[in-house]
Amino acid sequence: MRMAAQKRAHAEVRFAGQDKKPVAVISSPTVLFPVAEAPPASRVGPARSGDLIDIYNLLRTVFHGPSAAEFQAQQEAPGSEPSQRFVARDRQTIAAHVRVGTVGEMQYGRVSIPSAWLMDLATAESYRRQGLATELIVAAERDALRRGATLLFARSNQIEFLMRRGWRVCGRHSYSVVDACRLLAVIAEKMEPRPNAKSLLNRDTGTQAWHVRPFRLLDMPELLRLETIRTANRFGAVSRDRAAWDWLLSRRGFDQMYVVSRSHTSGELAGYAIACSSRVAEMVVDPDHASAAAPLLAHVAREAVEASFSSLRFDAPPDDPHHAWCVEAKGRTVHEVLSGGEAYLVKVLNPRALLEQTAPEWQTRAMQAGEKSGVLALELDHSDVGAAASTLLLEPATGSVTDSGERVRKTRLQLPLAQLGPLVLGQATQETNERALSLAAVHSRGAALAASYFPPLPLYYPSLEHLTAR
Repeated sequence: MRMAAQKRAHAEVRFAGQDKKPVAVISSPTVLFPVAEAPPASRVGPARSGDLIDIYNLLRTVFHGPSAAEFQAQQEAPGSEPSQRFVARDRQTIAAHVRVGTVGEMQYGRVSIPSAWLMDLATAESYRRQGLATELIVAAERDALRRGATLLFARSNQIEFLMRRGWRVCGRHSYSVVDACRLLAVIAEKMEPRPNAKSLLNRDTGTQAWHVRPFRLLDMPELLRLETIRTANRFGAVSRDRAAWDWLLSRRGFDQMYVVSRSHTSGELAGYAIACSSRVAEMVVDPDHASAAAPLLAHVAREAVEASFSSLRFDAPPDDPHHAWCVEAKGRTVHEVLSGGEAYLVKVLNPRALLEQTAPEWQTRAMQAGEKSGVLALELDHSDVGAAASTLLLEPATGSVTDSGERVRKTRLQLPLAQLGPLVLGQATQETNERALSLAAVHSRGAALAASYFPPLPLYYPSLEHLTAR
């Protein structure tokens, strides 16, 4: 099947009409830090079903999107409710809007963290600079926390706006761009020998060790098995159950999904690749059948060439070995904070829960580093929300998180609450951030211990969820 030549637009966390209005704060008994709350006379509240047409018109006016198909798909997403959208009203007019995604389990090595995404923050032009954007974000954060999220993520070009409200940049865009024909040449050298083999650009290649074909609904059990491989010991991937996969397939934010197996009739899949124009949005291969990656990627590259695309984009985690194939083919690999002016950001909604949920991972790292008795105290500064600092004590011997760390001196780390997310997710200990981590430590011993607990991690947010329907 020839790949469609038309490019798909990827989903963006879009923001418009930001403001600088101060945020009021109150204390919440369910978390360890004050949570900002909208003023009592706020015009912000959950959306209703009857608001959807007005919300769609607002988004179309501000962003010239989404498409009608994409907006409908958003309503059909598993767990989606109109109340997950928040709006600011002026009588019968929807003046501003924000959407919070369904809370899912983000993989963090062997454990997971409940998380959600902030999306589609928009304010009508005539209502900007009135504090609506801030009120909407506050409402969204409180709703995500109420529904059990520990972390809230966004992808945005309004970085300073969010950072002033307690968010921090966390994670990098990760992809490779390569000439499709050169990649085919490199892959040809790596494929298993095949009788009567011809050029990869020729479909008639004789008997193949692997067979590539479009995905069929009958493959769903195998796809769910590959899903466990996709998330195993990863950092950043959100788990997809049957309902999530059904929705992604019906949403059709991509051109084609290919699977690879040993034969036309084999029901066992070795992997899959999701193609969107000249882009491999996602590729997963069973490690026990690593050789299946070559014909699978070659098939997508060949489709791109036949659709008159000269280059191919390959989206994958930064530690994916197939980036090396692209480099070998004279391509370039991108692992940057900004891409198209956008960055990934995170807001910690419940700091204690974050440390408790990730305890099995940082406890194991401490043990492996010989730090069984290396107690680390995190002194979190809440001044950005007008509250006093709090201290959480991490004890690797028991994996416990307790209040206060008065007895800890040398292994105390002082940092803003907003920086806790990047620290735990392995982005604060990157080489470029070592100096900042050193300054946050009362003693060099504290910086070294924090680096052992929370080393650099290959954090990666998959692209598939951000592909939109036309």
